[in-house]
Amino acid sequence: MLLLRYPKGAWNWAGTALILLLVVAPVLVTLLLSPAQRTWTSASTVAQLAAAPVILGAALLVYFRHRLTDTPPSAWATLCLAVYGVENAVLAGIRAGEADSFFRRPGWVLLIDLALGLAVLALVRNLHRFPARVDPLAAGLLVGLLVGVMHLQLNARGPALEVAHLPMAVLTVAVWTAACVLAVRADHQHRWYSVRFAAGSLLLVVAHVAASWSSTGPAHLAVILTSILGAVLLLSASIAGLRHVILHYLHHVHRLRRQLTDLEAHDRDQRARLHEITSTVAGIAGASSLIHSEVEMPAARRQLLEEMLDREAARLARILRHGDRVALSASAEPPAPAEPAPAAADEPAAGGAVGASDPEPARTEASTAENGTAEADGTQAGRTAPDAASAAQRRRPHPHLVDLDEVLRPLVVAQQAVGRTVRWAPSGLRVLGDPDDMAEALNILLDNARKHAPGATTTVSVTRDGRDVRVVVADDGPGIAPEVGDRIFEWGARGADSAGQGLGLHLAQQRLQESGSTLHLAPGTSGATFVARLPAADPVPALRVTGRPDLEAR
Repeated sequence: MLLLRYPKGAWNWAGTALILLLVVAPVLVTLLLSPAQRTWTSASTVAQLAAAPVILGAALLVYFRHRLTDTPPSAWATLCLAVYGVENAVLAGIRAGEADSFFRRPGWVLLIDLALGLAVLALVRNLHRFPARVDPLAAGLLVGLLVGVMHLQLNARGPALEVAHLPMAVLTVAVWTAACVLAVRADHQHRWYSVRFAAGSLLLVVAHVAASWSSTGPAHLAVILTSILGAVLLLSASIAGLRHVILHYLHHVHRLRRQLTDLEAHDRDQRARLHEITSTVAGIAGASSLIHSEVEMPAARRQLLEEMLDREAARLARILRHGDRVALSASAEPPAPAEPAPAAADEPAAGGAVGASDPEPARTEASTAENGTAEADGTQAGRTAPDAASAAQRRRPHPHLVDLDEVLRPLVVAQQAVGRTVRWAPSGLRVLGDPDDMAEALNILLDNARKHAPGATTTVSVTRDGRDVRVVVADDGPGIAPEVGDRIFEWGARGADSAGQGLGLHLAQQRLQESGSTLHLAPGTSGATFVARLPAADPVPALRVTGRPDLEAR
């Protein structure tokens, strides 16, 4: 019985109740407003007329699903439902206009239904061998009109067909039952859909057969009940099937959005690491070249350059090791268990009278659509998902007591090694934070001045300001372009004449924020002036006092 339940989110009892009300309402309104129509014949005719647009509505829904999935079962189901809906409307119209004439030639109704049943039975057995090459809805409506015209002509001018009514009716129902059973058996994944679809189709066939009797009472009651129940089952199954397919594609969309967010986060992190590595390697290369090119370099200057090489090489190694740990932890972390998304509602294997699914069910690793929408937003504390992921990967839980002179000295030496004029004096101040993050941020500021203000003088000043330490990096170059001033720290923000990628200042601000510091652009200054505010700290024995996190304080 669990296999016959609607999947979560596809349909519910309230929807079925609403459809039932829509189908029953015309019958009740007709009987209440027109006392002359309060007969079994009129009631059964109105029930068939009410079922006809419902069947056509189900055909339209299956057609929409066909446009989404483009599978042969959905195409043939659309065609046959359209044929059946038009035929049902024509038969109900004949009964309403010429009931006596209709009952005089019931054999033609049974014969045509039998022929349609045999066609559907053959189609179920050879479904995938005959792909639909025309628009199924238009073709179904056209064939339905032709079948309707055939009914009209045979009812008006055709000879009375002398057949054994009961055996013919039993044979017609048996053929349609066989087609429905084959359709249900062919569906191994979505019995909830195929059973309802097949049951609704079979009930409508029974309504046609029962309507061919001219007797009153039970036959007309059977027409009323089977028409209403069949229409309700068909429409509810069609709506649920379409919703199920839509949910299936939504799962894929949400999964792709999450994957895209992860890829974007990974790409940003890799570009940030590459930017960090490139700037560090540039300083190392410049110092190394200077050491080897100047044979008679003063011993003090050579010692400074060699110390800078050692410190920057050690920092570069830590950057690479940290990136490898992040990549290794991401690849080794097992995927979180997720509720499997429903596979796409495979399309009905038979035309309008039956419903079976394609043999290969679609699968997805996404979670439910309800959860997917929230997860795909990918925001965390006002930060975009890539920034949040990158920050989470780089965040270090324990701050260090950092000697700013030890952080700034190798950076200034590296800039001076490539010919830059950088003014800086040791301050002896210490701050709390991560020395590598601070080194990267300050190196970006110095390197930014080198790239965008060539030939200018850069001044680095470090002063105490209450609980903070202010580090000001200023140059006397052309300054920041006005069009990017307000968004200078955004990812990818750069001036029209800039050859960079617009990553450095964004990364500098992010690195300092991760260490509990801030960075902003000072307004109204000549050149470019960036101010970093770092949390000041007094020497604490329990903390590390170093420019590198791998050396213990002494």
